[in-house]
Amino acid sequence: MNLEALQKILTDTTPEALALMEPEQREDFTEKLERIYKYLRYNAIKIFNPIWYQKDFMDAGKNHRIRFHQAGNRTGKTRGSCAEFAYHLTGLYPDWWDGLRVKDGGHTYWAIGINYDSLKKVLQKELLGTNNAKQRHTIGEGMIPRDHIDLDKGLETDGARVIQCTIKHVSGRDNTLMFYGCENEAAMMGQKVRGILMDEEPPYNSINIYTQCLTRLQNAGGPGVDGFMIITATPENGQTALLDVFDKNEGGNLYRQYNTMEDNPYLTKEQREEYLAALPEWERDMRSKGIPIAGQGLVFGRIDESKLIVMQPIIDQMDDVMIGIDWGKSQDPTVVVVCTRNPATDHYSIIFEKVFDKDEYDRSPANVAEWIKASDFRGVPIIGGSNDGGIIDGSSNANLKILQRLGCNVYPDTFKNPPQSMLKVTSLSASGSQVNSIDTGIAEMRLMMQQGRLSVADSCELWLKERRTYSYVFNRTTGKHGFNKGYEHSIDASRYALMSLMRGIGCKWYERDSDSSTQLHSFNTLQTSF
Repeated sequence: MNLEALQKILTDTTPEALALMEPEQREDFTEKLERIYKYLRYNAIKIFNPIWYQKDFMDAGKNHRIRFHQAGNRTGKTRGSCAEFAYHLTGLYPDWWDGLRVKDGGHTYWAIGINYDSLKKVLQKELLGTNNAKQRHTIGEGMIPRDHIDLDKGLETDGARVIQCTIKHVSGRDNTLMFYGCENEAAMMGQKVRGILMDEEPPYNSINIYTQCLTRLQNAGGPGVDGFMIITATPENGQTALLDVFDKNEGGNLYRQYNTMEDNPYLTKEQREEYLAALPEWERDMRSKGIPIAGQGLVFGRIDESKLIVMQPIIDQMDDVMIGIDWGKSQDPTVVVVCTRNPATDHYSIIFEKVFDKDEYDRSPANVAEWIKASDFRGVPIIGGSNDGGIIDGSSNANLKILQRLGCNVYPDTFKNPPQSMLKVTSLSASGSQVNSIDTGIAEMRLMMQQGRLSVADSCELWLKERRTYSYVFNRTTGKHGFNKGYEHSIDASRYALMSLMRGIGCKWYERDSDSSTQLHSFNTLQTSF
């Protein structure tokens, strides 16, 4: 008797009818109830009904091998992807299936968690039905039916954790499902993997894990047939290198889908509000919408962007102008930002942003110098951070020294914060002085935003993206606070320029395209002797 017939018996049997049953009839009814319970307990995948956006993500697998479901908490992103993973592992595709199909077995699959503890509690639980492999009776309560898990051979465990198991495919060829934590990156080598499911991003090595996985997927389904990868995450670590890869989507082959808690029809408005009310304010957008925010809160807080962003900043010929530059290292971009200050109103503007990130040469001083000298800003003084080789009388290899030698108007001193701001902030970290500390500049920039004295051109896309994700972080090892470093390139470049304008360094707007690069244009905007 199939499930539908059993369920019909259950729904057709009223309490009154049950009370009138003979003992034999009641025993038979109880036996059928137990069969229904056992079926439902060990065949979750066969009764799984996806939410519309879960199905959209599944359908996208037909044309996209690499997919990322970036969504808020309680959206069912992990459960939906575990259901898909179970379809591929077993071959039990439902009639409504319109995504990728892996028609044969005999492959290796990976399930990857942040660490082994998380792996056991999430992916092992969702796929196999248990977070304790010692309790064998619970294996099969997840998305992979118990009848398709070989409990006699191929099940390798380490206490409560499953290391690997054998999954029976409808083709008759068994698949191997292996569980990895991201802290065991070295173990993920030397295999061909037909499919990978990674749940959440590790805080430090997600891009390394990702690239290792791409290598394992090559020709995993045979010559010319690569494997697939599914990533599900709420971006708790901020704007990571992995998110950058999907942002750029070079080649257009990657797929990313966003969903929020509001998309989930099984969550009421009251449930959402109760859940979010229990969270710190800075964490709510990340948890509910999947917006990348890390650490202990946004550096610039909740700023009204309608008052911050402008299509075209208003510039007067007597405005002060300065260029800030943040040098890219390794895969980071080099960013040039042009800022202005209206001396009459003390209003600051970030008017232009140029990002160099194609390759190592594109980020180099030689290429940047060529661009600056050909631009409308060739006469504007340039300043960079002291960690950028900014001591001009130092090494001849310093990037700013190279710019100067190539004819750019480089300010002949290291970056320093304005003296009048030195006593306004206590540094978050113990390292560094207030002379060039990040904290001082950030505090001044935040004040500009709060007082409506800063405008940003809407064309400065990287700056705006970084502003929305730039966060404080807490180092549990050292016990100190700091910043979410690595994703503040345009922010840093603008900080150098804005703080320098506060110090009275720069030139007038009408001098910006001057060719007299051999003489620095400088003035004292604050009418104060430094």
